Amino acid sequence: MSRRVEYLCQAGDGTLIYVSSQDGYDSFRLWRGDGRAMREDRVIQVQRLPDGGTTIIDTETGTLWSPSPLRSPGTLPRWIDIEDLQPLRDDQNLTRLDPADFDITETGDEVVVVRVSP
Repeated sequence: MSRRVEYLCQAGDGTLIYVSSQDGYDSFRLWRGDGRAMREDRVIQVQRLPDGGTTIIDTETGTLWSPSPLRSPGTLPRWIDIEDLQPLRDDQNLTRLDPADFDITETGDEVVVVRVSP
């Protein structure tokens, strides 16, 4: 069974965040990096809220918070480092990317994400 893209986002510093799943929340995997050197952050817990899709993914190094596109259109997802649990700030905002604009190769414990269209 192949994995599917759940999220592909980019931080202000260019760091990519890629999340995939196979068959439910227990199969979520999250990677961060520049696309060619992606490091997996072990997922501890995934919550999808009953508001139409707000998702919270807790990892060993931080949390990806992605608001429901139904309830919060225009609200940006955020990455919050575990050492930086301050009130929400704009520099934590992420840009959602269209996975169709990227060649994503996920093989076992390695992921490569390369932009294929401008």
